[in-house]
Amino acid sequence: MDEFFQSMLNNVGSPPQSSGSEKRPPVPILGLDNLKNYVRAEFAVCLNFIEFYVEKCFEASRGNPFAQFQHDGATLANLQKYNVMGRASQSSTL
Repeated sequence: MDEFFQSMLNNVGSPPQSSGSEKRPPVPILGLDNLKNYVRAEFAVCLNFIEFYVEKCFEASRGNPFAQFQHDGATLANLQKYNVMGRASQSSTL
């Protein structure tokens, strides 16, 4: 890795433990395999939270539909394409 890039990362890393001239700890740099594992783990946590949230919403609605998923796509005047997704909820009881 380029030494100047590493230096930049170290300077924007975590703040020093105490005031003064203590050097900041080095920023952890993930390799490709570790980065993939990290992203997969974070996505699994996200899916677990979504499952938990949907279960709670289903319990609160007593089995009735509690949300509606909507999506739409558009092309702007500058020819950029955008997709929009969202959830419409009737009421939040959680």
